Amino acid sequence: MICSGSAADGVAAELLASEVLFAENRAAAARCRGVHALVEHHERQLEARLREMGPGEPDWSRLDPIDHTCQSLVATTGVTYSRASDVVGLAVDVHAWAPAVLDAMESGLLCERIAMLLCSRIRDVDPSLSHEVQAAVVEDYLKRLHRGERPNRRTISRHADNVVAKIDPEGEAERRRDAAFGRGVRFRREDRGMCTMTARLPAAAGAVLAERIDAFAGKAAPGDRRTLAQRRADALVAMATGDHVVVDPDGGYRGTSAAGSADPTPGSARGSDAARGGGNGARTGEAAGSGAGDGAPAAAEAAAGQRGADGADDPVHAPVNVSPLLRPRVTVIANGVGAPQLEFARTGEAALETLTRLLESAKGATFELVDTRPGTHDGGESAYRYRIPPDLARRVRMRDGTCRHPGCAVPAESCDIDHIVPFNHSDPSSGGLTIEKNLMCMCRRHHRYKTFSDAHYEYLDGGRIKIRFGRHVLTTTPTGPLARARGFVTAPVSPRPNRPPGRSPGASSEDGPERSRRRGDHDDDPPPF
Repeated sequence: MICSGSAADGVAAELLASEVLFAENRAAAARCRGVHALVEHHERQLEARLREMGPGEPDWSRLDPIDHTCQSLVATTGVTYSRASDVVGLAVDVHAWAPAVLDAMESGLLCERIAMLLCSRIRDVDPSLSHEVQAAVVEDYLKRLHRGERPNRRTISRHADNVVAKIDPEGEAERRRDAAFGRGVRFRREDRGMCTMTARLPAAAGAVLAERIDAFAGKAAPGDRRTLAQRRADALVAMATGDHVVVDPDGGYRGTSAAGSADPTPGSARGSDAARGGGNGARTGEAAGSGAGDGAPAAAEAAAGQRGADGADDPVHAPVNVSPLLRPRVTVIANGVGAPQLEFARTGEAALETLTRLLESAKGATFELVDTRPGTHDGGESAYRYRIPPDLARRVRMRDGTCRHPGCAVPAESCDIDHIVPFNHSDPSSGGLTIEKNLMCMCRRHHRYKTFSDAHYEYLDGGRIKIRFGRHVLTTTPTGPLARARGFVTAPVSPRPNRPPGRSPGASSEDGPERSRRRGDHDDDPPPF
């Protein structure tokens, strides 16, 4: 093929970037060999020192060869200790029990980050099965790359766990029990007056916490320019302090006690009283929350109680959250195989006790029975309208799990719902229908990419999507709970009888009414294309 001008430049740049990345992966493999040689050197030093030690010298006086290696790298290269620890840990793993991972790195197809991820998924396997497991996990990953898949980190972990469970089913229960010991909440101080909190929780606790935070966050009140992520952050603080959140014009917030007066100190006595439910303000908030259900109307009632000088609502000084009762809409997808295992759309797989704990924490819940068969929400005139029905949008999110762009891990609830084949506004019957097999989740960044690039998207069986990027063809597979449940339910759905005559099902258009938050976009703004 002969290319000219900018096309030739683009191909050359692509080849150069590819070669550089392949070389980087091979360099990572070479680094592993060099670091492992350094570990062996320090091990020999330790052995020599042990021979010189007297019989009464304590064990804690021995210097760990791995720690010694990390300190050497920090001193000689200037990398942080955390980075040195990652490099040394990977080098030890791929030489001790995961040589297939090292071979894949040397081929250029496996990067250092994914190598660390795969090692973390197979580290706790029975030693007698370690060689078989790590070879199968690496083979599975490379086969997916060859088929054009570009899974994100969470999907890679799930695939690796599935391979491990097939080879070592007896150890799966023990690994699940051990995983619970990894739970924890950590805080890290950041610059500019901020901190980062990370939490690792059992799915049961995560489901309850997610529902509680969203109940507090509610919907954006008039004058509230905060994003959904910001409202959730403010709600988390309000849950701990008992304060209301007052919105400032610049999108910031300050705490106010349940009595209504501004209180910049979250841990004040007024905030503590509100947390305990004392005071007329707290009772008013509870009453409003009880009537609101999800907290949004309650926020409006609280805002209506505070007026500006002209008698109008003053959104700047209006508390936008109260203490709503937890009334979750529970969507649980059971796979129907083996012991009852539930799948929560946002927090993942959990035992039956998850649902029990959630109901104990709630004052009522709405249950949804999910029909896993594809296309059950299609049909009628809605297929020929651009706006996506809410129940169909929720179904697409449960199917996809994340953004469908290859390798993207943005959660589906933060994505737009996009038509695969563009909706034809002038003649809807000619193509681009609003049906499940023509809709997919796309984060705002990749939604723009699809709209304004020359990439071509095509729906395949089973929810897979084929994407052509110039000379390359990639595929993505849905990873949501609905897609996983369909691995056991494959009954087809016959076309709806009320489809208008002369119209054939096709794929649909560019974007739906769902919103996502990306840099420069507000949660409540429509896609600008």
